[in-house]
Amino acid sequence: MNIDHDVDLSPYTTFGFQQRAAHFVEVSSEQALLEAVQYAQGQSWPILAIGGGSNLVFTQDFPGLVIKQRDKRIHYTNAADGSGTDVTSSAGVQWHELVMDTVGRNLIGLENLSLIPGQVGAAPVQNIGAYGVELCDRFASLRALHVPSGTWRTMLHDECEFSYRNSLFKQYEDDYIIGQVTLRLGGTLELHTEYSALADYLAAHYPDKTPDVRMVSDAVCSIRNSKLPDPAELPNAGSFFHNPVVPTEQYDALLQRFPDIVGHRQADGQYKLAAGWLIDKLGYKGLRQNGVGVHDRQALVLIKYHQTESTALIQLARQIRDHVFKEFHVSLNIEPRIL
Repeated sequence: MNIDHDVDLSPYTTFGFQQRAAHFVEVSSEQALLEAVQYAQGQSWPILAIGGGSNLVFTQDFPGLVIKQRDKRIHYTNAADGSGTDVTSSAGVQWHELVMDTVGRNLIGLENLSLIPGQVGAAPVQNIGAYGVELCDRFASLRALHVPSGTWRTMLHDECEFSYRNSLFKQYEDDYIIGQVTLRLGGTLELHTEYSALADYLAAHYPDKTPDVRMVSDAVCSIRNSKLPDPAELPNAGSFFHNPVVPTEQYDALLQRFPDIVGHRQADGQYKLAAGWLIDKLGYKGLRQNGVGVHDRQALVLIKYHQTESTALIQLARQIRDHVFKEFHVSLNIEPRIL
């Protein structure tokens, strides 16, 4: 292993705050990952595995070993039960690269998840989702290193405890490091184009055509590019808050006060509110203060406009959360991991 010391972490997160890692190593195999973990344990160092850094906000230096996964293999097999195609990707593959690889093979399943930042290994942690599809809808299994025991475990869908932007791995985020993920695509899966923005785009750009995988992926990319800033140009972590879910009674009360509120009925009868609408309603869209701010096209996205301390971002997030709760009595949960 080639372990570096006192390493600047700003190139490894999309926000690029200038915290440092006491120790840092890159690994490109399961064996190298296990060796790095065991070495850190022998030194009594805290351990943090990172992917694309699109869901991390460092607020202080990390005192242990940061492990960056670089393994980038993608493998396709026919599902054993004939129900589709299994694609197995190692954790270090960029998520959008995996999506484009499957779209290029005309495999239905991941097109709605196009252009989501980050690496494959982080996708199950957040149970990423967009435009009516979540990762858990396509999930078959994964291999994860159980850090406390030093053993590799193959885990199926129910063992991962997926829910909205949540999973077992988020609840026990220091206990597991995901090494590879297997997703089931094709087969009997159908395109999901019901999401209003997606349906409208397809109707406007392909009025006389039946949508296919490529069209849906291109539509998702175009919609996302129109609303979300490129982290390479404006540092951000994508959506900074979860869309909150509230009981029907609370939604009805809010609807009486705010007839234009955006909410979507869920299978259990509750309503998922558009957090961006709540934030925009309070006038935060386009706000800049202390080097950070709220994007002028999507209020869910917090931006770093110039180099500043991460405390400025956290203060803005708390300001927004407190104001939303005061006005709507709705709690916003922060999506990125704050360290």
